[in-house]
Amino acid sequence: MNAIKTVEIGNKKMTKIFMSEKDVETHFRKLLEDATGSQFLTLKKLTGELGGAWATDGVIEWTAPCSTSVKVLLETKFGTDLKNPQTRSSVLAQALYYCKKFENRGEDTPSVIFVGDDKLCFALEFGKVKEFMGAQIDWSRAPSSPDKALTDAISEKGISAHYESTLGVDGESLKKLCEELT
Repeated sequence: MNAIKTVEIGNKKMTKIFMSEKDVETHFRKLLEDATGSQFLTLKKLTGELGGAWATDGVIEWTAPCSTSVKVLLETKFGTDLKNPQTRSSVLAQALYYCKKFENRGEDTPSVIFVGDDKLCFALEFGKVKEFMGAQIDWSRAPSSPDKALTDAISEKGISAHYESTLGVDGESLKKLCEELT
């Protein structure tokens, strides 16, 4: 399953193909890094800790024109159906596990959670899911295997999202959206 897009740059036509989750991650990282002038860091790099539990797809932070700090947590997937409520809830639960790690270290949580796969993407303000940070669940689990009680609670709340085509989104629009959500 590949997502393919042909784009024109000058007189050249180029094709973009996603073959894996890493390709999707690289796509979104490049969009936001180019638009913001900032660089993504992983939680591993931020904390200096070892282990897969810190292997988020990245966090990027920049200052918006209104002098507000924008901190975005990126979570990418490949071959998923983000419109499926259970899938979306599971991905959001994974992102919340990373946010909990920030909280436990006394750091600011990201203000925006951005989720994208090879077909669709969405961003939502952290405030829409903040209430789940106090859930009495096993927060020591690996983020990629979130507690079912958390995914069920998120699913029951029915958090809606506005979707965009992964291949149709551009960096400047994505940057602006994240700034508006902060």
